[in-house]
Amino acid sequence: VNICKLFPSDDCSGFDALGRVLSGTVRPGERVRVLGENYSPDDEEDSTVASVSSVWIFQGRYRIPISLGKAGNWVLLGGVDSSIVKTATVVHES
Repeated sequence: VNICKLFPSDDCSGFDALGRVLSGTVRPGERVRVLGENYSPDDEEDSTVASVSSVWIFQGRYRIPISLGKAGNWVLLGGVDSSIVKTATVVHES
């Protein structure tokens, strides 16, 4: 998932990450690795492991919860915002 923007959550306690699923799928409860802007394979300092708490899609101004985001979908991910400054890449943990 290529994260391109952060939106404040409904209660303004955190952010939800908007991104496009480029390949594979994403589900709520899945453990993922968040790769920051300065990540490199030689130095994994800018990467963290997080759990996707929720997955939504936008329909107009409403957020519709979904159980599976497939490749090509634009999704909002909850629970992965702690280490994202502006943009990031989200991959499977392994």
